[in-house]
Amino acid sequence: MNQNLSQAALSLILFSLENYDKDEVTNEVLKSVIAEEQNRLGNNPAVDWNWVESNLRQYLSISEPEPIIIENEGLEKWVRDRPMDAWKFYGRYRGWLQRVDPRYPVQQLDRKTDDILDRCADPRKEGRWDRRGLVVGHVQSGKTRNYTGLINKAIDSGYRMVIVMAGVHNILRAQTQSRIDHGVVGMQSADLVQRLGQPAYVGVGAMDPSFSGAVNCLTSTPYRPDGSSSQRGRFQPVDGPTAPSQYP
Repeated sequence: MNQNLSQAALSLILFSLENYDKDEVTNEVLKSVIAEEQNRLGNNPAVDWNWVESNLRQYLSISEPEPIIIENEGLEKWVRDRPMDAWKFYGRYRGWLQRVDPRYPVQQLDRKTDDILDRCADPRKEGRWDRRGLVVGHVQSGKTRNYTGLINKAIDSGYRMVIVMAGVHNILRAQTQSRIDHGVVGMQSADLVQRLGQPAYVGVGAMDPSFSGAVNCLTSTPYRPDGSSSQRGRFQPVDGPTAPSQYP
């Protein structure tokens, strides 16, 4: 993120809202004005639009609309029974987010990831179970940080494998892999998968190289396996058979 460009976009949007009374700036008006500014700037990737929207909402006192939730009745909630110190991977990710973007609303991330994980089954539950769900978010609504936080919490809760469906284009898959490397793995996945010596620490790993957890990667930014037995044989766990695996 380019902080100067993001601040400039924020200032331009506030200027364009000067003709509105504060109570006239509804959620729909805010979304429309942000979209107009994104188009005007060519949807510049250097601008952190999540940060811009979050600060606009805070300044204008506009609350985020509550999500529409459809779920089975009698769903057993379990996440909030876990103590705060149980969030080892998520705590590291949360701390890294606060370091790279001190203004990011981590409390919202805490709540949203809790709400989603609460609707998944507790992996410690005995016997056979089957839980399926879908979360849908708008463009530039913070989905990447949301599912990265959720992956970290899932690992903390005991889930052993996470599969990220990153699209059909390899350039987008590699971009997603890089974000997972920074937010979950903490190391360059290319170094891990291809055994290129000591892996380079990135993101959460560079912030805390002494972190005791480890995540196995079956893919890397330049390398995507096709599932063949010969390629599966290239993968060797980095932290023994009990380490969780990540496969975008």
